Amino acid sequence: AARGVSLLGVEDYDTVERIKLEMCYCALNFEEEIERSSFLHPEEPDFLPELGKLLTKERILAPEVLFNPSMMGFDLDLGIDTFIEKVGTGFGHPVLLIGKGFSISKVCDRIRKLFNDDLEIKLDAEGIGG
Repeated sequence: AARGVSLLGVEDYDTVERIKLEMCYCALNFEEEIERSSFLHPEEPDFLPELGKLLTKERILAPEVLFNPSMMGFDLDLGIDTFIEKVGTGFGHPVLLIGKGFSISKVCDRIRKLFNDDLEIKLDAEGIGG
């Protein structure tokens, strides 16, 4: 709504999903990438051309919430990477990520990078969380 676009209704769900999966990507190094300007001029999506001009840093801010929930005002210092580190890596089994949010471009790559590529990740985008 801050940019004049409001996609809060149930009827907007499919549009929001397409934006998330087709336009957003996870920065492998968030601090470095937020300073760059390469994401400022994304290609315009055919499903909502006027939005392509409006989305700039939001393309990497949206997925960053998975790693830093406090960005959205949550009083929580437990991003997905911290959660995996605390509960998921001591069993010697792959980590199963469930939900479409993990299908955002480079999310799994970022998680692997944080664990020095030593973490096996399985993704179920259409599962319980999808």
